[in-house]
Amino acid sequence: MTVTLKDIARVVGASQNTVSRALKGKKDIGKHTTQRVRETARMLGYSPNMVARSLAINKTYMIGLAVTDMENPNRSELVTRIRDAAEARGYHILLSGVNFKSQEQSQVLNELIGRQVDGLILGSLFGIVSELPVWPVLERIVKSGKPLVVFGYAHSRHLNLVNLDYYSAGLLLVKHLSQLGRKRIACVGPADIPSAMRNARERGYCRGMEEEGLQDYIHFIPCNIASLSNGREDIKKYISDGCPLPDAIIAHNDLQAIGFMAGLKEAGYCVPDDVAVVGFDSIEMGEYVTPRLTSVGWPKIQIAEAIVKMLFERIESNEPLAPEEKIFAPEIVVRESCGGATKKTTVRSPVNGNNT
Repeated sequence: MTVTLKDIARVVGASQNTVSRALKGKKDIGKHTTQRVRETARMLGYSPNMVARSLAINKTYMIGLAVTDMENPNRSELVTRIRDAAEARGYHILLSGVNFKSQEQSQVLNELIGRQVDGLILGSLFGIVSELPVWPVLERIVKSGKPLVVFGYAHSRHLNLVNLDYYSAGLLLVKHLSQLGRKRIACVGPADIPSAMRNARERGYCRGMEEEGLQDYIHFIPCNIASLSNGREDIKKYISDGCPLPDAIIAHNDLQAIGFMAGLKEAGYCVPDDVAVVGFDSIEMGEYVTPRLTSVGWPKIQIAEAIVKMLFERIESNEPLAPEEKIFAPEIVVRESCGGATKKTTVRSPVNGNNT
């Protein structure tokens, strides 16, 4: 049998309105009454009708979260942080994993809107958003007034953005490796494309090589989708094809970097003595491989809180707020795979701009 506010009111000896306000924690209800009402509700097994409540106040207390690359531990950890931050505010997350195909991103966003979520979070987007195929859907969301936050390394004057500075991360890794005496530093990426078409980390790598006077050593290693198994097989194929091994390799992410280290070991090479390997994302797994992985990453707790804070400021505002951007500077976690420090240290990036 369903327990109602009327049942609680009858046991407590108070009005239904008093019971309702006590359960909501309203300050005009005394502490003794509030405590008694809540204890009675627990004793009777009361469960609020969230559907009715949502209809009454025009809120679902649900946030839509669409995320690419869910297989990456870095992404799943960030999702967990976002969920925790949202639940601390009394909201739940509707999570949808999507690939990088714009058609699927658009479909997932439309489905989440259909679920009447109070706000949307989309990650990860890279590049100029208005040039991406998913832009028409995002533009419609913005015009509808639905709160939306995008994270990644995106550029738009119309969206709320939480960006991770991949450009400075690529530059920072090159400078760190150069300081360790590495000159022939290679980066994962397509070999023959115009500079303007390269992603942020690749452009940061090129700029770093130029600033260090190593432009003659710029070299890209073409690879498949970044993963543990692909990393191992790609580097073994690179070696078997007779390609010269560089002094250091900057992987696309940590999973690929760990795969590289496994493949190099199987091919008879030692990391970091023969070649240094560094990654992106600073996932926990990097602490538990041998040698431990040097990686560049960002503070996930602060990023998740920034995303949720930005979204809830717009959910709770009575008037439209101007688009906002927060940029997080990268940090290098130095371990043994780069041939540097043998203990964990953190180097902050001297990045200019609106950094958090």
